Amino acid sequence: MPDLKPDDDPAKQDLNTQELLEWRDLQNAQIESMMHVWDNPDDERWNDIPIERPTTPAPGAGEYSEAYPYLTDAQLDLFDRMSEISEETLCASWVADNEFNIWNAITLGSPAPGYDAINPRLLRRCQKLANEIGGWIRWTDGPQFVPMAQWLELVEARRKADVTQTL
Repeated sequence: MPDLKPDDDPAKQDLNTQELLEWRDLQNAQIESMMHVWDNPDDERWNDIPIERPTTPAPGAGEYSEAYPYLTDAQLDLFDRMSEISEETLCASWVADNEFNIWNAITLGSPAPGYDAINPRLLRRCQKLANEIGGWIRWTDGPQFVPMAQWLELVEARRKADVTQTL
């Protein structure tokens, strides 16, 4: 374990003090450079805009459109966690075969080659959600819920195809 006591060397203490002064100068310069934005008198015109909302919203205003309304909240949560894994490991919201790679990481202990290490908390969360909803999420022109029995058939067919290709 590194020694965390302060340096006794006066030269190092002076250097740290000098660095601190330079850092403060830099911060002050940045603050001064932004003063024209923060203290802009033209901003006061926004004070006169009424805050009250209109009684009838404009068509389409304030309406939230669900990206995948056909998924339940729990299914959407599983999809979000699977997307998060894809983002963390490959910097893509959903890579090809993401659903199979995450499944392999959960069931076999290792994802496909090319995946970085997967956050074990996310894997546990995916497994828990899959058990709760009784299925898995598969991407076919968007996220689709697949009941567990059907998903296991797809996984088995995929493994047989992989074995055939390696022979």
